[in-house]
Amino acid sequence: MKIQVITLLFFFCILSAQEANELYSFDSDETKNRFYSLNKEIGCPMCSGSSIDGSSAPIAQDMKDLVYELMMKGKKNSEIKDVLTSKFGNEILFMPPTNNNSIFLFIFPFIVVLIAGYLIINIRKK
Repeated sequence: MKIQVITLLFFFCILSAQEANELYSFDSDETKNRFYSLNKEIGCPMCSGSSIDGSSAPIAQDMKDLVYELMMKGKKNSEIKDVLTSKFGNEILFMPPTNNNSIFLFIFPFIVVLIAGYLIINIRKK
């Protein structure tokens, strides 16, 4: 009797694990790949450096549900990102949109290195 109960519990565990992996249903593999790819581009607001795809935080699950819902409504990736950034800010995007301020942030370190090199060369000449 014990073996039958243990076997039954084992099968229930396997079935529940199978259901957990299939929370979302997709029309095609392309849509499924797009969903998981997009989830890897969006960071979890609670988890430092982790995407919502790799996070088990409740907010990450809510964000995945929202991404899925918007995808099923036919929204493009950029529209989905716009909705999420309007709620959580640009900080959730691993590759935030570029604007004048962000371009300056990318170029600034090179400018500092060039100025430092120029100053070092001029100081050594004196």
